[in-house]
Amino acid sequence: LKPYDMANGAVKGNLKWLIKPDASGWGLATINIPANATPIANLEELPAFFLNIKIAKKGVSLDLDYVKMTFNNKLGNNFYDAYYKIIKFVSIRLRTENEIRKKLNTLFILKKDQDKIINKLKEQGYLNDELYIKSYINDKINLSLEGPEKVKRELLKNGFKEEDILKYLCLFEDINEERINKIINKKLKANHNLSKKMFIVKVGNDLRNLGYTNYREILDNIDFDDKDIYQKEYDKIYNKLIKKYPPEKAEILAKQKLYTKGF
Repeated sequence: LKPYDMANGAVKGNLKWLIKPDASGWGLATINIPANATPIANLEELPAFFLNIKIAKKGVSLDLDYVKMTFNNKLGNNFYDAYYKIIKFVSIRLRTENEIRKKLNTLFILKKDQDKIINKLKEQGYLNDELYIKSYINDKINLSLEGPEKVKRELLKNGFKEEDILKYLCLFEDINEERINKIINKKLKANHNLSKKMFIVKVGNDLRNLGYTNYREILDNIDFDDKDIYQKEYDKIYNKLIKKYPPEKAEILAKQKLYTKGF
């Protein structure tokens, strides 16, 4: 199937023959319209599209100048059919309004019917912003090491209001320092080649990316002696250089290299 043209551009469609064309060129087929396609009008409250479809088969081109597209209930355009599919969708786990609207778009549900379904879900308690936010934050606290700022950014991206998020972001307050220390200690155990200076820079970046802010004082006061790491790194670099340079020059170059690494 070649690309077909719509009002807002050319896209590729998937065509399935129900009745293949006969000698006269007549046939019956279904075509999947992408969810982001723009209808030119609504006919009987269902979207209609203007399509120019060219199907090449064994050198023969079949031209369909105008196609009125309507959708049957099997594709989820019936209001109640879509509603019960969404009930099943939200029963698996808590969902955001954005997630539900994306799902409804895949079912080709009109905006006004989407609004009705969203309102109905809110009335029945299936869609509750504060419950979702509180549950989301608790999951992040119990199942990850993400910090409050990252969690806040993710919730804002999902369409929640900042004032609603801040009500429950305080759950981090009493455990922030403990979580920061846990991350630092985990990275200390895994560190085998970074100087204290470079370790602080790297872990500081990691903590910031995880959504923590008040970590600088904790990092500056970590108990970290990098003498053993220095000696190990020095020996490794020196042993490579001694193969090319005399001992005195190899020593100078090794120390210069370590200096660039923060030792």
